[in-house]
Amino acid sequence: MKKALKIGVAILAVILMVGCGTTEDYVLKCTLQQNDVINHYKISSTYEITTDGKIAKKVKTTEVVTSEEKLILDGFEQTLRQTYDAANEAYGGYTVNIIRGEDNVTSEVEIDYSVINMEQFLEDQPAMKNYTNDQKQLTLAGIKAMYTTMGATCED
Repeated sequence: MKKALKIGVAILAVILMVGCGTTEDYVLKCTLQQNDVINHYKISSTYEITTDGKIAKKVKTTEVVTSEEKLILDGFEQTLRQTYDAANEAYGGYTVNIIRGEDNVTSEVEIDYSVINMEQFLEDQPAMKNYTNDQKQLTLAGIKAMYTTMGATCED
């Protein structure tokens, strides 16, 4: 009976220790508004970062480009499709949905950094090393710095 009690206590201790070390993922939101009056378009961007508080695991980006000029929207649509298709082909991990409206183009993109080939990505984009840790993981602090440098506002 004492042996069973000791084993039960040991199992309970292991479960408690394992549970104490885990943190639950949450979503941090950053937003960016740009109004280019010279080139006649507006961009509204939302970046939803799934994180454990240290590592950026996924980013869901929603960008809406609004313009009354068809040629501007055509250019954005083509650029968005080419950019994201090329990135997904080179590194993987991208889920892309580009939607063309009458006066806007919306891109909905999710990047799964647990799937993306970070080694190749960092080789091709060496400046991104500033935003990663020693394990080549994109850090929350790094991605927040990247977005705020672009002019985005991030939640705390």
